[in-house]
Amino acid sequence: MTQLAFTVCTNSHLAKAKSMADSLRAFNPDLQLIIGVVDELTSAIDSAFFAPHTLLEIKNIGIPDFEKLLKQYNPFELSCLGKPCFADFLLQTNPDLTHLYYFDADVYFYDNISSIEVLLDHHDIVITAHSFVDLPNGGLPTMRGFLNSGLYNSGFFALKRSTESLKFVEWWKNRLRTEGYFNFAEGMFVDQLWLNFVPLLFKNVLIDPHLGHNVGYWNMHERTIAQTNGQYVVNETWPLVFFHFSGFSPSKPHQISVHQDRYNLLDFPVLAGIFDAYGKSLLANNHAHYQSMPNAYFKPRFIVQKLSGLRKKLLIATRKLTRLLES
Repeated sequence: MTQLAFTVCTNSHLAKAKSMADSLRAFNPDLQLIIGVVDELTSAIDSAFFAPHTLLEIKNIGIPDFEKLLKQYNPFELSCLGKPCFADFLLQTNPDLTHLYYFDADVYFYDNISSIEVLLDHHDIVITAHSFVDLPNGGLPTMRGFLNSGLYNSGFFALKRSTESLKFVEWWKNRLRTEGYFNFAEGMFVDQLWLNFVPLLFKNVLIDPHLGHNVGYWNMHERTIAQTNGQYVVNETWPLVFFHFSGFSPSKPHQISVHQDRYNLLDFPVLAGIFDAYGKSLLANNHAHYQSMPNAYFKPRFIVQKLSGLRKKLLIATRKLTRLLES
């Protein structure tokens, strides 16, 4: 069995990527991690600082019509397209690779990934649901919100090389080349909403049942973290393998996530300790330095294009209204 892990991020998230990669390596010393960079590495970035992890720029993985995609997508959308593109590249360039794992940059590990490895013994594709338990009304996130953003969280997936997993990567990649926008009104939420179809379109797909995987603000209502004999445990049963700090910033260390308002760290002392340590890890990895970096692929034209599109829609609506009034 040959394994590889990867993440995808812009320069502004490199401190998060390093914290994630270092924590993964601490529990899995033989696992190599690739940091896919949707940006251009500059002299302000010391690649040696990220060793033994490898920085790989997206422009160097042979994406067809890459320059066209730069005009089509903003950096966030391009980063999401990067997930299946980097997965495809790593699978194609490493023919002996049997297991491939993706983790978002804002993940942090508290145990080894053997519990993920065993899931691939009998499955080719592993994805995680946002929640297995209904969220009560009142507060964010909401169940209705998942209808916009997706039933599954694309911050983690695991693949075992097979005909089926390769078909999945190719399908996902091709969908995102033309339909990977952040546009709820058109039924799109970058890479994530497309995962709704994966259990329907592909065989040997597992919706990860392990409650210690991909814990985040969206499933705190169903997962209680405690500390027992120095180890974090979820619901008194599941070892906490990795927590997903989506929407967290060390500049606001007491805020769980900008995307939720249901919970306060003051009510969760164990969780407060986890967040405090994670925030310190980001600061130690020069979070302020990297966060301030502009993205090489961001162009003001995105704003112009959006305004032009809005103007066109308003013009069409005005013409329709004029015809209606004149009829």
